[in-house]
Amino acid sequence: MHPRNRFRRRLTALVAVSTVLGTVLPAAATHAAPPARTTALTAGGLPVSVPGDLLRMAAGSPVTMPLTLITGDTVHIGVSAAGKPVVRDIEPAERADGSTVAFHTFTRNNNLHVVPNDALSLLGNGILDWGLFDVAKLAALAASGRLGQVPVLVTYTDSAASQRSAAAPGATARQQLASINGRSMTIEGGGQWWREVQAKETMRAAGPLTAVRKVWLNELVRINLEQSVPQIGAPVAWARGFDGTGVTVAVLDTGVDATHPDVAANIVGRNDFTGSSPEAKDGHGHGTHVAATIAGTGAASGGRSKGVAPGAKLLVGKVCDNGGSCPTDAIIGGMEWAAHSEAKVISMSLGGGATDGTDPLSQSLNNLSRETGRLFVVAAGNSGPGSQTVGAPGAADEALTVAAVDKNDEMASFSSRGPRVGDGAAKPDIAAPGVNLVAARAAGTSMGTVVDQYYTTASGTSMATPHVSGAAAVVAAKHPEMTGEQLKSHLMQSSLDLGHDL
Repeated sequence: MHPRNRFRRRLTALVAVSTVLGTVLPAAATHAAPPARTTALTAGGLPVSVPGDLLRMAAGSPVTMPLTLITGDTVHIGVSAAGKPVVRDIEPAERADGSTVAFHTFTRNNNLHVVPNDALSLLGNGILDWGLFDVAKLAALAASGRLGQVPVLVTYTDSAASQRSAAAPGATARQQLASINGRSMTIEGGGQWWREVQAKETMRAAGPLTAVRKVWLNELVRINLEQSVPQIGAPVAWARGFDGTGVTVAVLDTGVDATHPDVAANIVGRNDFTGSSPEAKDGHGHGTHVAATIAGTGAASGGRSKGVAPGAKLLVGKVCDNGGSCPTDAIIGGMEWAAHSEAKVISMSLGGGATDGTDPLSQSLNNLSRETGRLFVVAAGNSGPGSQTVGAPGAADEALTVAAVDKNDEMASFSSRGPRVGDGAAKPDIAAPGVNLVAARAAGTSMGTVVDQYYTTASGTSMATPHVSGAAAVVAAKHPEMTGEQLKSHLMQSSLDLGHDL
């Protein structure tokens, strides 16, 4: 555990590869675009965040959204004419012993949770995660089309258990996730899986929770240059022959427009983890913008809008769909693939809610970093200016977590702040430009503010992150012997103190 006094560490902004160039250059910072708006409301006096699309759909109408719990129960929620979410009805699923069940409401992290009485003990002993009963997270899944089922991540006590695990009745096994000794599963509605849990637990027989460490919600997280690249001193590095040549950077995002002139020549591989596009095509625009900020050649602008490391190669993993939603198992699958590839640096301009770094995404990142020596550069999130708002997987110890500053090196209002929830550890680690940045536009997309056929403008810690990823590639090209941990330390130590406390 990190000592709480690390909270006083000053946040520094990226200075372009100062040890490579032997000089101190102007600071820079960037990160993902601010997340889709959520509306803070109250239900029966209990605060809860309701997705904006649900609010627009249901406010003042009888429309309800059915949310399925892992226990098979269905909770019908709606939004009143006064703008308050309400639980309109609960349909209990049948129990193994035929008993009736009571339901409880809890408020945790400002979100409403609806929990049946027979799940309390497994919540209390940590076998079930609270996210499985979080109304806001379940509503986001329902809005994405996951109705009548609950996608989960199951972690096991050892790797052998995860390899031999098979789904019980009422569940379908999905992807194995070796980095967290787990796999993803889908729990179908109706309660069959839960009845199997109850029956086996009562009989003390091998059942769905045998050798299980924890069951998590496979929740959705979100995707969070002309002036910004010079702001971090990249042109000086180029003039001295350092542009990332020889280094591959993996970009885990919404995919890429492989036909865009700025990135087409630098793409060396693509993989889709969402099941939506075999060629990892970017139907959102975010991934192309990020990839070009790292290694764009500026070909469509006569060389003006180059990325930080235009000589680097790009390995693209599509872990987010074209709506900008990123299933946790897709992200972990992409992380495992990238960490065992030729990529030295892995860039992730995405993130979920604030955590203490023990969530599945952060655990996977830590394990993969230590196993492979890769550097994961991760957006801090766009939940500022409040404190303790750094999201997963940026909350991971091993991540190089990036905050955003504007072109005057002032902290962006949206940029998430530390310290880390729970233990007060110092996060984020570094800052880079992330406000009103121009980079490549994927064909047919309208993310950000469109400039022309080839470029668009966006803001967020997602835009700051690729600046740091590109800088890491430049350093790695000069020092190929450096591990991810050494690259992280080098970039942090050579950054410029802007006077921002974490």
